[in-house]
Amino acid sequence: MATTNRAEALEWATALAPQGVEGLVAKALGSAYRPADRSSWVKWRPTDTADARLVGITGPPGRPHAVVVELADGHRTVTSPRLSPTQSRQVAMAIGNKLGAPSRTASGTTVTAVLDGPLVEARTGTGRHGSTRFVRLRGDI
Repeated sequence: MATTNRAEALEWATALAPQGVEGLVAKALGSAYRPADRSSWVKWRPTDTADARLVGITGPPGRPHAVVVELADGHRTVTSPRLSPTQSRQVAMAIGNKLGAPSRTASGTTVTAVLDGPLVEARTGTGRHGSTRFVRLRGDI
């Protein structure tokens, strides 16, 4: 399926989501697919954000690599991909005096508990593996 009509493409994405279509790919009409050139085509996926409680971190407390969040349904998950340098600095400042004991997961990752952690905004169900992505600290609520 192809169209040059943005509204039509968005309707298709909505209508086909229940069948497993993840999103859209957009490109210039004359653009050829070049595997090594990731800038020639653009992928778009609809996502939802949710508030979650920050309950742990991976990596050093002064520069966390990722956060462990607890979603509204009680499910805990490690965010992916790795935090950006700015996000890492913001998280480190927010959790400085709230750290619990570190522990190791079955896969060997060290997780440091965060006691009474702040709320974060997380993008859930992104990508084909349904990962959870850290968006920002929720200082507004």
